[in-house]
Amino acid sequence: MNNLVALELEAGYSKFDYDKVTGNLTASAGGTNYVVNGSADIDGSIQTVTAIANAIFTPLGNKKSRLSPFVGLGIGAVYSKDTIDSIGTLQVNGSESDTNLIANAIVGLDYAINKNTYVGAKYRYLWANTGQNGFDDMKAHTLTANVTFNF
Repeated sequence: MNNLVALELEAGYSKFDYDKVTGNLTASAGGTNYVVNGSADIDGSIQTVTAIANAIFTPLGNKKSRLSPFVGLGIGAVYSKDTIDSIGTLQVNGSESDTNLIANAIVGLDYAINKNTYVGAKYRYLWANTGQNGFDDMKAHTLTANVTFNF
């Protein structure tokens, strides 16, 4: 847009495999409560596809000084698919998918090694409006390092 503000579009894909579920189950029968504690192996995965538009503000100008701090905000959508094949020996073969709002806040720093090469680090807080059926919204903190080459 100008020397201080840039717009970027990003897309991402991630997959996480389930390993184990741990919890407590409370059941009542005849006025008596029964509590079972335990864990079980779980076979399944969560896959996500994200698309986010970010506005990045560089208060010292975009790559005009050796040290370039930046902050940003973004909004987009996340498609998620949750699949559970089995819990312990119980075959479940269930899946659920949904598309939700996603937002992020970014803060980072780039350092110019020379006019065509930059190194940097970025922190991102990510939030997705996925909370439903007793589950919390998805939240993530990420820290990344990068090397950029301009041609």
